[in-house]
Amino acid sequence: MTTVGYLRAAQADVRRAARFYAKESRTLAAEFVLEVDRSAARLVEYPEVGVPTRRGARKLLRRRFPYLMIYRVDPERVVILAVGHQRRHPDFWLSRANQSS
Repeated sequence: MTTVGYLRAAQADVRRAARFYAKESRTLAAEFVLEVDRSAARLVEYPEVGVPTRRGARKLLRRRFPYLMIYRVDPERVVILAVGHQRRHPDFWLSRANQSS
């Protein structure tokens, strides 16, 4: 595994969450984005770390922020399908499962 890619919708998920945290603190928003970046880097090293879920995807729960990352492991990279709040409907990302970044 050498790279990570984000669907446009997943990039929008991160921006939306960062804007939410920025209302409280710009520092908190930056820390959220950094946490997402670190998680993505970890997935490149350990792609099977997440819990298997539907349609061949996996989910990775975050500790500090109540968000999860939904991703799939392709032969050459990890593709982040969604970054969503844990209280969101669990299937919100399903329409993205077959998209490519």
